[in-house]
Amino acid sequence: MPNFSFNISELLKKPEGESFEVGLNQKIDLESEVKAKTPFAGSATFIRIDEGIEVQVSGKITLIVPCGRCGKDFETAMKISFSKTFWENPKLAAEPTEIISPKGEIELFPYIRAEILVQIPIKPLCSKLCQSIQPKIESPLKKPSPFDILKGRIK
Repeated sequence: MPNFSFNISELLKKPEGESFEVGLNQKIDLESEVKAKTPFAGSATFIRIDEGIEVQVSGKITLIVPCGRCGKDFETAMKISFSKTFWENPKLAAEPTEIISPKGEIELFPYIRAEILVQIPIKPLCSKLCQSIQPKIESPLKKPSPFDILKGRIK
C-alpha cells in the first residue's frame, strides 16, 4: 500500500484556521482490474478545525482501463478533488478510519483509492466508435429460412 499516511500532531496544537500543504506523487495499486499508469500527482491541504482536521485533496492520474465493449485496455486521464474530515473525538466520527490516531496520524489512501474507483464509468469505452467484439456471422442470404421446411409440404 502506498504511503499516504501523515502526521498532523503539530497542526493539532495550533489554533483553528492554521494549515499546511503537502505535495503528493505516489504510485498506487488500486487492487482491481484497473491499473495506474502514472503515479497519483497532486496536493493535500490540512486545515485545523474545531475538534479535528479537514483535508482537501486534489490530483490527477492516468489509468489503464478495460473497454466495456471490446475488452481492450486503454488509457484514460482522471482528475479528482475531495474533502475529508478527521476527528480527535471518536464520537464525532462516522467510521473508525475518520479518527485521528493517538500518534496524530491520518491515512488518506483509502479515500484517494475510493474516489478514483468511483469516478470510473460503469462501462468505460475506448472510443465512441468502438464496435465491440464482432463475432463471425454467416451472411443472412446463406441461412435457411425457417419457412423452407414448409416449401415441400404446401401444394
